[in-house]
Amino acid sequence: MKVLCRGLALLIIASLAFDNMQVSYAASQEINRVSLIGKYDSADTCTVRSVDTENKQIKFRNHATGKGYTLNYDNTSFIYDQYGRALSASLIEAGEVVDVRFLKSTRHLTYMQVSDAAWTSNNVTSFNLIANEDGIVKINGQNYKMDRSALVIDDGELVSPESILQIDTITVKGIDKDIYSVVVNNGHGYLSLSSDNVDNVSLVGSWIELDNSVIRKVTPNMLLSVAEGEYKLHILGNGADYTEKIEVSSNHETVVDTSKIEIAKPKEGLVTFNVTPSYAQVFVDGVEKLTGIPESIVYGYHSLKVMADGYVTQNKYLKVGTPNSVLDIELERDSTASSTEATSSAATVATSKKTAEKDQSSDSASKASTTKKIKDVSGNSKTTTTDGVDSNGYVTGYYINILGPVGSAVYFNGNYVGIAPVKIKKKVGVHAITIDESGTVNSYTIEIDSEKSNVNLTFPTRKPAEKSSDSSSTSSTSSSAASSASSADSASSASSAASASTSDSADSSSSASSEGSTSDSGSTATTQSAAESTTSSNADTTDGSGSSSSENTSSTGNTSSDDVSDSATTGICN
Repeated sequence: MKVLCRGLALLIIASLAFDNMQVSYAASQEINRVSLIGKYDSADTCTVRSVDTENKQIKFRNHATGKGYTLNYDNTSFIYDQYGRALSASLIEAGEVVDVRFLKSTRHLTYMQVSDAAWTSNNVTSFNLIANEDGIVKINGQNYKMDRSALVIDDGELVSPESILQIDTITVKGIDKDIYSVVVNNGHGYLSLSSDNVDNVSLVGSWIELDNSVIRKVTPNMLLSVAEGEYKLHILGNGADYTEKIEVSSNHETVVDTSKIEIAKPKEGLVTFNVTPSYAQVFVDGVEKLTGIPESIVYGYHSLKVMADGYVTQNKYLKVGTPNSVLDIELERDSTASSTEATSSAATVATSKKTAEKDQSSDSASKASTTKKIKDVSGNSKTTTTDGVDSNGYVTGYYINILGPVGSAVYFNGNYVGIAPVKIKKKVGVHAITIDESGTVNSYTIEIDSEKSNVNLTFPTRKPAEKSSDSSSTSSTSSSAASSASSADSASSASSAASASTSDSADSSSSASSEGSTSDSGSTATTQSAAESTTSSNADTTDGSGSSSSENTSSTGNTSSDDVSDSATTGICN
């Protein structure tokens, strides 16, 4: 009996001891778990590079240094929006400006909140992301500072500002006057024709129209940069009158199958020009027409120029679509002319308000900024002059040399100019250069000054792209990237495009680890532009030393839907 009682007593004591051990272990675990919450040894205001919800990792870029790092998050990481409301990590978008706290030793994210000091500009279409020598860019007409530490993202990939065209739509975030990130919401693709000839009839010189947003002449082997979206395509002229629905995807080339186009005998309409003053001259496609009596003109779009001494010249589009029509045109007096000679000069270079005043102001701004941006080989600033620049903006006797990638097709403002290396007549202003390298298409923006010097440009080599097609078009994938730095000509300075790489390397001061990305490099003398800028372009000629040439063509720019009538009538539009 005593033995039994003693055994029961030992069993009770052991049970109590085991229960105490469980409580102590649980308490210890609870203490250890709680100790991780809210603990941090580093803090930062940075930009979100990407969010990996599968591996529960977030990549950041420190704005002050331009260096990147990665943090791990879990259910002990507290994430909030700018109003302090709890937020899932999956809802954090690339480019977001955030305040973070973390344990540097374990790379554990303790706390993250969308910065309440940050501002956001959504759906921005008015911008110039090419910084001047002071790092100043323009967003919606306002000046901001942007350096290479800012994130620039297109379709989830890091790009440089030069690869974003003004036809793109972007979201910009920053703090005070500093831009932290630029994200492309609606990018651009490319449009080309499968052939310039249909039934032995050339389409060169006919007009291509996309929902009235893009109207321009067809040029040999043209390649247009177009904002992504769906369009009603219309090709009119040279016997063609073709319409179809197309879709342009970001960073893809859409090829229009011209074998579907039927060529009809050209229709002609009689157009009578009644012009004030009566002695004014009327030119249609460069050919002078009589006034006051009917003139036979082929149906379709034509370039129209009306000029007279003492009056502002009008440059417009003429659309002929009826058998008989009368156009009344009244020129505006040139109030700025002080003499017959001055009046004649002004009338020669003046253009219509809607089509060219924007270009003139853009060119003027380009020339002014170039004085600061362009530097010679030694780093000494040059003085920009306008001597030797003709009325079309060409610097007489000087060229833009596209040196590479060797063997790639080169397009200047959408017009094919040859195979690299190729040289183009130097034209002052902002231009789009498109490089087609074995099916990989990329666009870049450059700013050209009026100095009497050649410009050498070399662009990066890209990997071949996969191709896909559907019933109406063929698409080839392209990637947005910035051009590589150019080198100066032996007798002059060069306008250089920006480096294609961006920085996401480790930040030793406030970052947890290195992400192994390439480093940023500076850029000079490049300026953002729409691929279809509203400019008139003469022949982009090349020399005979391994280069090619294109015929004289006129490149016309974007026109709003208010400017062009889609009905079968005859009229003029700016």
